[in-house]
Amino acid sequence: MRYGTLILGGVVLAASLGYTLLHTPTQQPGKGRHLAAAIPIDPSGWTSHEVPLGATEEVRGAVAETLRYADVLLREYRSARGTLTVYIAYWAPGQMPTQLVASHTPDRCWTEVGWVCEQLRHKTRLILPAGVTLPGEWRLFADPGGQRLQVLYWHLAGGQVYDQGERLATSPSLGRWLRDALGQVLQAPPEQYFIRLSSDRPFEELQDDAGWRQLTQALGGLGLQERVKP
Repeated sequence: MRYGTLILGGVVLAASLGYTLLHTPTQQPGKGRHLAAAIPIDPSGWTSHEVPLGATEEVRGAVAETLRYADVLLREYRSARGTLTVYIAYWAPGQMPTQLVASHTPDRCWTEVGWVCEQLRHKTRLILPAGVTLPGEWRLFADPGGQRLQVLYWHLAGGQVYDQGERLATSPSLGRWLRDALGQVLQAPPEQYFIRLSSDRPFEELQDDAGWRQLTQALGGLGLQERVKP
């Protein structure tokens, strides 16, 4: 019975993977390119510049082909308070299976290139000008050279936080992967955002900064602000 269950699970996984890779869901228009205008370029006391998604055109093309986003923003901000990087990727409804978006987190992609997660916290919220964010995943990463960055990220699917489980998500959760793959056979995946903040200073030290408040307010407007239940 045990071996039969394993074989059945393997068949279901293979079928789901094949469907995910070959199936073209019904894509809806979504919001299109909107991130650059939605996030302030020079909030109070900060300057910024756009950062390429790869060192070469070939690498940038490979990233775009893998993630297949409808819009993307990678912008570095600097002030007397430190350095902050904002990364946001957006997928229109029906564009990308949720389990594939969930496979590309800092937990996996950063550790594969040598970064080490030294600390982690789950369900972490930021204080916004008019509330708090949805719960995100907080990490302290160190690169091979000893640089340390505070990282906070969210994967929003249909306006809800995609639950990776309380763990370092270096690999997808098999149960959630199967759930999503099978569920999206009949129903197209929802609109999605992946939002990542990385800073050389603790986020708590920025709470009283006017530019930080402008940035986080804009992020809240993308759906990151927790809705107050009536």
